[in-house]
Amino acid sequence: MRRAFAAALAAMTLVAAGCSSAADKKPDTYSADPRVLNIVMGSEQHLVFEQIVAPWCEKNKLVCNAKELGSVDQANLLSENCDKLPPYDIFWFASTVFEQIGNQRCNTLVDSKPMFSSPIVFAGWRPVMDRLGFTPGSDTSIRQILDVVDAGQAKVWITNPTQSNSGATAFFGFLNYFAGNPPGKALTQDQLDSEPVRSGITRVMSKFDHTPPSTKMLMDECIAAPDRCDALFTYEALVIEANRDRVAGGQEPMTVVYPQGSLAFADSPLGFLPHGDNPDKQANFAALQTYLLSPDAQQALLGLGRRPVNSSGLELPNLPQNIADTVFRRDWGIVTDRQEQPIRFPSASVIESALFNYNTEYRQPGNFVYCIDGSGSMKGDGWNGVTSAADILFDPDTAKRYMLLANPRDSTTVFIFDDGIKGGPWTVEGNKRDDLLGLRTDITDSGPGGGTNIRGCLARAAEVFRSYGADPRKKTVVLMTDGQDGGHDNTAIDELAAMGIPVIAIGFGDVDEQDLRNVIVAKTNGTYIRKDNLVGALRDAAGFR
Repeated sequence: MRRAFAAALAAMTLVAAGCSSAADKKPDTYSADPRVLNIVMGSEQHLVFEQIVAPWCEKNKLVCNAKELGSVDQANLLSENCDKLPPYDIFWFASTVFEQIGNQRCNTLVDSKPMFSSPIVFAGWRPVMDRLGFTPGSDTSIRQILDVVDAGQAKVWITNPTQSNSGATAFFGFLNYFAGNPPGKALTQDQLDSEPVRSGITRVMSKFDHTPPSTKMLMDECIAAPDRCDALFTYEALVIEANRDRVAGGQEPMTVVYPQGSLAFADSPLGFLPHGDNPDKQANFAALQTYLLSPDAQQALLGLGRRPVNSSGLELPNLPQNIADTVFRRDWGIVTDRQEQPIRFPSASVIESALFNYNTEYRQPGNFVYCIDGSGSMKGDGWNGVTSAADILFDPDTAKRYMLLANPRDSTTVFIFDDGIKGGPWTVEGNKRDDLLGLRTDITDSGPGGGTNIRGCLARAAEVFRSYGADPRKKTVVLMTDGQDGGHDNTAIDELAAMGIPVIAIGFGDVDEQDLRNVIVAKTNGTYIRKDNLVGALRDAAGFR
């Protein structure tokens, strides 16, 4: 059975609906009405929900509300409180493996089946791929691809494996390769603990240029910055989506190759969460599931670049010619005639150990500076969000639950700013529990008040980085603000840019988006995150590791 590991995309607030009456509703409260299906799903399912599920719901006079959450969040919802179920009827994970991890404690999800599949591919811009010898249809092994990453022959991106299913799927393919396993053999704990695996994965994971926390963010940022992103590991289906849009706009498509020897699939299982005895609601779920597995729906899924769940390897023997010509295009490197066995994923305990090790051993250690707005406008929800995020990021027990643990070689510095610096710098070297809890207390003991001097805090962040001298670690500034900067001196921004240090800027409320997005982020090659859910936004920012 095809199985691909899923990890969290950070929480999103996008809501879609199958009927107009539910278009603006968030499924945050449970409805016992059997005609209402509240669905929580990964962002990978967005297009499928929009074009296939929602029309079916409308045709069948059902109200289908969809909320997009990452797999870590979905798993936490399933396992957090076995006596208080989350307000969803249907969970639609990116993969069976993480669904199993989320369901193992409470065992409340039932009748789950994979709906379709998509392999993880190595995709890049045609000139780069041609230079590497990775031409459409070429036989390209995982060793060849990892040799490119290891040697720095291309600027390669991947999502954080602990936060995103696509990165995690590729990550376990890498681990299987370093363990010397053929595709049908699962990684064991002894292999995970071995020196060849430990040294190989640590070396490779340190070479990735950018590790955003979600696949959507990965795709969007790579496409927007081809000068900084030569290639990436992502879903075949998302490359097909992007290529179709780009070709329609007269732009260059990406070329795809498949990591032979470590081929892995996401299988998108759809499962039901019973809230007491409601046979009519469960029957409507079963009808949706039956429809998605029907020949008509599977054909429609092919048209969206999703492979039938019962297909074998990369073979699509009955692919209609019009879909071959417009969706699974050979000139993009899409393969539909190759029989190749996918990797077998390890047990849940080995998966959890590997992801724990990613944060504490494998990933490149970092030097992270937080500039957190403590101005008067942060009173209320803003500051409550800061303190809640501090509980997640700097309480090791909670950080472990969200797979955001610090590395023993990390440095973490926090400033709270208003007109000046009202708190900090507070710095923690490493990941000692008491030190991190002390940092959390420093933040939560602060409070909002005063003006907003963003550039003053960025200048102090630049001082921190200068104080470390020639520091080989990954360096990032996380800036969070709801206001408008009182200054216009870009000296600190230019200095951060010159040092190659990106600013991840989180804006919410009445923030000056023009300044954050088009000046601070643009100059530093950073990332802009716009969310009114501050806890989710700070988790997103912390996921760039």
